[in-house]
Amino acid sequence: PEAAASARAALAELPGHCHLIRASAALREAADPFPPLTAALLRLTSGVKASLDPKGLINPGRMYADI
Repeated sequence: PEAAASARAALAELPGHCHLIRASAALREAADPFPPLTAALLRLTSGVKASLDPKGLINPGRMYADI
């Protein structure tokens, strides 16, 4: 997780985004594959997921730990 956080911090000033594509099983388990969402995007994304998957059965925590 520290490697993913440092890579994202180093790239934060540049346009674009950083995704975790390939990593060891331990790193994939510990780090989110996508950059953290802002509070507003987290609310919006959570709402869309809740409307499409109200029971939370489809890939829970796969893209973001909180969703």
